[in-house]
Amino acid sequence: MTVIFGGISFGSAPFDSHTLRPIEEVFRAASPDGLYRKNYGAAALGVGLRHTVPEDLFLNGPVSHTDGRFSLVGEGLIHNRMELNQILGLSDAQTATWPDAAYMVAAFGKWGEACIEHLVGEYCFAVWDASEQALTLLRHPTGHGHTLFYWMDGSKLLFSTQLNALLAAPDVPRILNEQKLADFLFLNHMDQATTHFEGVFRLPPGSALRATPRGVLEGQHRKIWNFDTKRRLTFKKNEEYVEAFNEIFNQAVVDQMRSIKPLGAMMSGGIDSSAVAVRAAAHVPTDYTLRTYTAVPQPGLEIKPRPGWYDDETPLIQEIAAMHPNIDPQFISSMGLSPDDGLTQHFENHAQPFRSASNRIWMEGIIQQAQSDGIGVLLTGQLGNMTISWEGNPVIAEWIGRGKIIAAWHGAGALGRYHNRPTRRIFGRATKAALRTMMPQQVIDILRPSRPITDTSIINPEFARKHNVLERGALMGFDPQFRPPGGGRELRQKELLNGSDFSGDVVANWHTQFGVELRDPTADLRLIEFCLAIPQEQFFLNGDFRALSQRAFNRDLPPSVLSNRQRGTQDAGWFERIKNKQEAYRDEIRRMQNAPLVREAINLKELARMIEDWPNLEDSNQRNNSFFRYQLLRGLHVARYIRWVNRENW
Repeated sequence: MTVIFGGISFGSAPFDSHTLRPIEEVFRAASPDGLYRKNYGAAALGVGLRHTVPEDLFLNGPVSHTDGRFSLVGEGLIHNRMELNQILGLSDAQTATWPDAAYMVAAFGKWGEACIEHLVGEYCFAVWDASEQALTLLRHPTGHGHTLFYWMDGSKLLFSTQLNALLAAPDVPRILNEQKLADFLFLNHMDQATTHFEGVFRLPPGSALRATPRGVLEGQHRKIWNFDTKRRLTFKKNEEYVEAFNEIFNQAVVDQMRSIKPLGAMMSGGIDSSAVAVRAAAHVPTDYTLRTYTAVPQPGLEIKPRPGWYDDETPLIQEIAAMHPNIDPQFISSMGLSPDDGLTQHFENHAQPFRSASNRIWMEGIIQQAQSDGIGVLLTGQLGNMTISWEGNPVIAEWIGRGKIIAAWHGAGALGRYHNRPTRRIFGRATKAALRTMMPQQVIDILRPSRPITDTSIINPEFARKHNVLERGALMGFDPQFRPPGGGRELRQKELLNGSDFSGDVVANWHTQFGVELRDPTADLRLIEFCLAIPQEQFFLNGDFRALSQRAFNRDLPPSVLSNRQRGTQDAGWFERIKNKQEAYRDEIRRMQNAPLVREAINLKELARMIEDWPNLEDSNQRNNSFFRYQLLRGLHVARYIRWVNRENW
């Protein structure tokens, strides 16, 4: 795994490489296998190394194209190495020691920015063209797992794969972006280009930026890739979809297993990460035991689950492990830790707030344990809900929209029997979803007015109005009521295209903090495109919930997992972590009144009310779970983030 950084000078002066030294210092600890920088006159490229795949051993700085015109620093994995060899006229022996960055520069040398259509993998890179005196930044189509930030003024542009490193450069101002803060509090994460700092930008997925000494082409980044939303893939027989899916999924898992470090996997009691883990276990050497990591409640904690939910995934994990003897499950409770612990260190490492404050603890707990166990790569299944285990029930709304009323009624009946709900209720909801696709948004808002902002967000209503969060969200297609669209394909495209939120940036860069690289086979573009292209009925076949995954993994996972009608609670013991903090939080909220931006941005009156309405253990997992857990903890989290950014002491 690598980190990359660099810059270009605008005008006739050469690039001052001293500007990069503070960035290098941030990356030094995360680069145990070497930190390199090379000057090219108007530009400079840098790379920090942590050897993770075999080819990393042959990387010792920026890589150059054969004719020397292009030099590149890159981060990520290229999966179609053999295919590229054939296209580029290279032999396997010739490229046996090529690092992934060498394929990136070779592809850029042949196709330019269009290389994004030919490189299969997850990556980002910066390439210097000596002939054109041009620097190009490029990020792979989905953006998952790899980020790239940049800042520029009238004299230069700087870039880095981590925000905190970029902010270390003395010329980069540390000014909080209030608009981004308002969007974050409003739960609108659809703006992929801005960050929480004024003038500091994130290169969106599937985008490129080209800069020369004359400035940046078109003044900003450009979108160079989009999903082919019209692509459709059909087979004659249902079983052919399963065969094709398994082939692509297996390849996605194997490709993410390339490593010289021990391999592990996050595993829940759901389908996604469990499917990744068991398929990985099928491809490890016969003498290798795959260690998996599962977050569980603190020992001895007794919680009454909400209806339709389960709180402890231990029994499901044990059933999976019983089917696969080479899986060694580890259960992590992160006992004694609260969302307050390690927060300053989190901000120092990532310079961003975390989307769900309570989830950070159990996720970091797993990564820290994996680090302690010597694991170098941890497989996950974060995007599985949108790909491999898509439930398929939105197809009922699609049927209604296409006039297939009888099929929709039978589908609603099957889903009702599965969830023990009335057919009429499910059919009614699907009908409303279908109608929403046929009506202008203005009509929808009249028929179903939006709830007050305070129902879903801890943002101060005045701050929301000041920054036009409702109007801004509407222009982006953000629905603050989170109403499902009329079609499953539409929903998943929207989620996948806008999935690179700030929590995703944190996940992508945990490797520099802990030395453990997270990789997600369910985010593989080949898998995403397949799941979007096949008929949506394949996910809801004969009324079966998650029909594709049930058929694909029926020999890998027990029925208790495949047919589970309940949903797992993330960090069911969240209230146990904070139950003794009522007085401390009350005092902290009082002190927040002395922080102008905190007072302006966050609904402190509502925070104070929640403190006085402190739930008991049972209530914490019932009526107050959603709002109390997420809004209280998010409000406290964002207030502390503002304090950290502004270096306040209250």
